[in-house]
Amino acid sequence: MAKTKKEIFISYTWSKDGFNAIRKFTDILEEKLQEAETLKDIKVAVFYDKNNITADANEEAFLPILTSHLDASEILIILLSPNWLESKWCTWEFEMFTKNKERPIIPILWEEITLENHIPLSGEVKKKVSKIPYITFKNNHSPFDRETIPKEALEMIENLVRKISTHLTS
Repeated sequence: MAKTKKEIFISYTWSKDGFNAIRKFTDILEEKLQEAETLKDIKVAVFYDKNNITADANEEAFLPILTSHLDASEILIILLSPNWLESKWCTWEFEMFTKNKERPIIPILWEEITLENHIPLSGEVKKKVSKIPYITFKNNHSPFDRETIPKEALEMIENLVRKISTHLTS
C-alpha cells in the first residue's frame, strides 16, 4: 500500500545557518519523522530551501518554488530568531502560508526574541505570531553547530515530531 504524502515547510533565515545548523536540524527531524510509529503510513517530506534554491538564484527563479511548497505544505515550522522577524522573505512565507486556509504553525524559539522590538513586522503578523504556542529551545549557540547533538536538542526534536504527528494524523 502506498504511503500518503505530506509536506512540511521550514521557514528560517539563511543567516542563522552557520555551520549548517539548519541542515543538521532538518536531517535529524527527517530521520525522527521516518522512525515515528504514528507516521508509518505517511511519507513526510520536509522542504528546506537550501535543498531546492541556490544562493545565487534570483527572485524570479525561487518565488515559484517557494509558493508551490508553501501551498503544498500541511505544516509550517518557524525557526524564530530576531533575523527571522526582520526578514522580508520570512514574513512573506508566513503571510503566504496563513493567507487562504488555516493550517498548523509550529514555531521553535531558535534564539531569544522580543516581538515588540521588531518594527518591520506588520501589526497583523505580530498579532498572529504572538498567539502561537512555540517550542522553546533557548541557547546562545545552536546545538546543531556541533558534531554531537546534546540531549535537550534531541528531546526538542522528539517533542516537535509528536506535535507534527498529532497534526498530520488527526
